[in-house]
Amino acid sequence: IGGIIATNAAGPRRLLYRMPRDLILGVRMVAPTGDILGSGGKTVKNVSGYDVSKLAVGSLGSLGVICEMTFKLLPLPEKMETLLFSFKSFDAASAFANSIFDTPLLPAAVEVMTATAYSCLSMKGIPDFSTAAFAVAVALEGFVPAVARMATEMTDMARSRGALANGSLQDHQHQSFWLAMSNLESALGDGHPGLITLKVNSPISEWTAMINTLESAFSKANLPYALQAHAGNGVCLAHLLLDGKDDETMKNAVDAVNRLSTLFSEKDGSLVVQTAPSQWKEGLNIWGEPGSAFPVMKRLKEKIDPLGIMNPGRFVGGL
Repeated sequence: IGGIIATNAAGPRRLLYRMPRDLILGVRMVAPTGDILGSGGKTVKNVSGYDVSKLAVGSLGSLGVICEMTFKLLPLPEKMETLLFSFKSFDAASAFANSIFDTPLLPAAVEVMTATAYSCLSMKGIPDFSTAAFAVAVALEGFVPAVARMATEMTDMARSRGALANGSLQDHQHQSFWLAMSNLESALGDGHPGLITLKVNSPISEWTAMINTLESAFSKANLPYALQAHAGNGVCLAHLLLDGKDDETMKNAVDAVNRLSTLFSEKDGSLVVQTAPSQWKEGLNIWGEPGSAFPVMKRLKEKIDPLGIMNPGRFVGGL
């Protein structure tokens, strides 16, 4: 849990449950001086002025060792179901995903992925979408009537937009599927020792353009890839499926990633390299451009950790 807070990590279901920083109420951490710092409390309305506990969220251990956290709690949903659909093109898949966001329906996640990504999920019992180009997974979590209504309406919407096939996973299978989604990077890494995984962010309204840009860049560079987009969040995980043995291919991949990093920073987005072979990291722009908030981050780091003890040089901009 401390690692999740330190990285502000979230998966597809942030669409409904939001980010860790939205759920945390208080933090205690050990500062570089050895002092124990605490902020926040055990109730929602517990601060006036700056909410200092949020500093720990996403700090990647650069400000101190997080040792205690207090969160908001949410009730378990009465019903959980995953709807799976296959489509012949990204245009059809994205049109379906966007149509969901034009309704008052509230899914927990809408994941759009290439057939390659879907086929690598380490889970048995899911529909075979091998003849499709893209798959869409929709997580539904809530009261029984609400989930039933969403399932019916979304299935009709998918069929009207050209879904080739569909399936449904209930309760425990639903949980297993989203666990497999979380473990997709690990599953891909087992068969591709040179795997490079990118976390790409864009304005939410630009997520379809982001996918098209990634597909175009990787195809032009002749690089094998798998994509999974958290539709509605503006986040995409792009996996370059490399064996790491061909130096020319790896150099080509590094150049493509760095070009994309510059491109997305110019378009109010970002690209962060999450996974890469250690021998190629030095040539990669791991964090992308620091952004306008970097001077403030630097001053906070210098104030809290003047000697640079905590996780030195491994955060944005070499903090």
